[in-house]
Amino acid sequence: MPLISAMYTLTELRDLDHRGMIHTIDRTPNDQEIYDRYKQEVLKKWVSLGDMILHTVFGIQYTINDTGKMYINHDMISKDVKLELTPNEFPYPIHNNMRHYVLWKLNGDITEQDIFVATENMFKKDNVIDYMYWNNPLHKRSIPGIEHVHIIAQIG
Repeated sequence: MPLISAMYTLTELRDLDHRGMIHTIDRTPNDQEIYDRYKQEVLKKWVSLGDMILHTVFGIQYTINDTGKMYINHDMISKDVKLELTPNEFPYPIHNNMRHYVLWKLNGDITEQDIFVATENMFKKDNVIDYMYWNNPLHKRSIPGIEHVHIIAQIG
């Protein structure tokens, strides 16, 4: 059963992570309903959520299929490694002095170095004073085909 706190603190999230339970957190029921509706709307236009992310996050050009849906021709994707940090549009419930980001990587696994580079930029740009990250298990990933980790940053 998912754990839903009114507003998670970084300390609470770290405690859940330490106990191997970070994957049990979830959006509030209202936020989850909004996210589910959003996904339904996306799937009316796109073949998959993953294809939409490839376009919106990585700028990969799409094609329109016979049914009028957008899709990415995966054979045409560059083999170059790309790393992008984006705000999570549908974050877990966290305190107002915190931000939820997603670090996406195309053509590779996310490494500690990738996370270090992304968070160093956050420290400079967003006045981040502390952070944590985790990778959801496969059954919790809404975009399982694209490597990504969640980063929660505390703003100073």
